[in-house]
Amino acid sequence: MKNRRLIITAIIIVLITLIAIGWFIFADWQENKSNNKDYYNIKTDGKGLAPESQEKVTKYLQSLNKAFQDSKQSNDTGKLDKTFHDFIANKSIPRIEKVFALWQLAEKLEGRNKYYVIDYLEVFEPVELVSDFIETYKSSSDNYLKHKLIRIMSMALGIANPEIQSSSQLDFIAQKSEAVSNFLSEQVKYEIDIELLTQSLWYYSTIAPQDEVLETLKAFVADNRGVQPENIMNAWAALSFAEVDSQADLIPQFMEELDKQPDEVKNKMRGYLYPYLREGTINPEAKDELKNYLAKTEPKKYDPSIYDSYFIWLEDRYNWNDAYANITTTSKEEKTIFIANSIVTSNDPLFKANIITYSKPDVIAAIKYSDKMMIIEELRFNANSNAATDDQQTLFNAAIERLGK
Repeated sequence: MKNRRLIITAIIIVLITLIAIGWFIFADWQENKSNNKDYYNIKTDGKGLAPESQEKVTKYLQSLNKAFQDSKQSNDTGKLDKTFHDFIANKSIPRIEKVFALWQLAEKLEGRNKYYVIDYLEVFEPVELVSDFIETYKSSSDNYLKHKLIRIMSMALGIANPEIQSSSQLDFIAQKSEAVSNFLSEQVKYEIDIELLTQSLWYYSTIAPQDEVLETLKAFVADNRGVQPENIMNAWAALSFAEVDSQADLIPQFMEELDKQPDEVKNKMRGYLYPYLREGTINPEAKDELKNYLAKTEPKKYDPSIYDSYFIWLEDRYNWNDAYANITTTSKEEKTIFIANSIVTSNDPLFKANIITYSKPDVIAAIKYSDKMMIIEELRFNANSNAATDDQQTLFNAAIERLGK
């Protein structure tokens, strides 16, 4: 159960941190998992590398370091990116040698170059280096580096794969999980930098034992120590949705606390919750609670006091409908049909245009040709109406084009 939670947590973390690590590194992360047969073969003896492997690592390190020098001289980061991409994608180099090469290089660098290498190192979920990350964190005064170390040590735990790894490897990951949990627990208790405290609280909520996390979050609600309420509730959401088996107990407690929050916090939390509600697996016993929440939070009208732009509201409205469809159905196929039917039967042309514009191709394909023609006619009428604003006309025309393809 704990290993499964680590895997789910890693997926959630990846989704949330895509912007931070960059899409090109995320693409490498996906490619690395699928192409490298030894990806899950983690080293558990804690003794470092054999001499022959360390000799190869030293050569890799020299080559990668030269790429930094060449990039600086030519002011061309494209070649640097390619060098690192080619290195991590090289199937002839064992994963563990890549891990040690990147970490040894990172230890030699400072500032942006160090952060750059750590971002690539994160691709390998280097659970073997958790102790090194903790030691480096404790000895560093660089808060930006500390942020990266918190993330990479937490991300590293997601390499657990019970279908492939041996019991000793899974035990090793569990031990490192406990080490990270204990470390973050100390950070949550004593960290005075608000940004580091906020980050530590979020990752702590995805790793530590659930009962401990729940008590910690309740304490932060009572005394937030400078952490924004939406960040506390975001950590609470991560805890509540992480394990399907415990959702029936934790989600109602989370929803009860969320209901007490100011409207500003509730509005911000919608965006945090959509990833769980749209794609996640939800315990059937928790679905009624979530349906009630969605019924109360449907963004029916554009409110400029909440949304920075009309199109941000449209995206929010689509996300709401997608979440409602996921909660209401039990399979991907059912969800697709549910959304397609909601488009056809809706009496709101703006809703129709909105969902059509944002929906996946399988939803559009599920709408009958005759229904598409009727909807196109309706949308054209509304697009040409004098009552339609410029934003609405843009939306109607985008939906018409999508249906006409």
